[in-house]
Amino acid sequence: MTSLEGNNVGKDVGKQLNERQRVIVDMIAKDGSVNIPQMSGKTAATERTIQRDLQFLQKSGIIRRVGGRKEGYWQINQAE
Repeated sequence: MTSLEGNNVGKDVGKQLNERQRVIVDMIAKDGSVNIPQMSGKTAATERTIQRDLQFLQKSGIIRRVGGRKEGYWQINQAE
């Protein structure tokens, strides 16, 4: 079972994500306090690319940021 399924994210959501974005969602599902440099290292993408992916995932309603940059964490949005 992938993290997308395990977190009740809509089943069609995974179809619109590329492999890097799926890795990012999996990392967030495992540890919401994961940061951009860690995501960059895991995916071999630049930090700017990770930022764009995070923006896309937020606009798509898949993830959200809770709290500020330093003390906050990422959260997977539950499907309705």
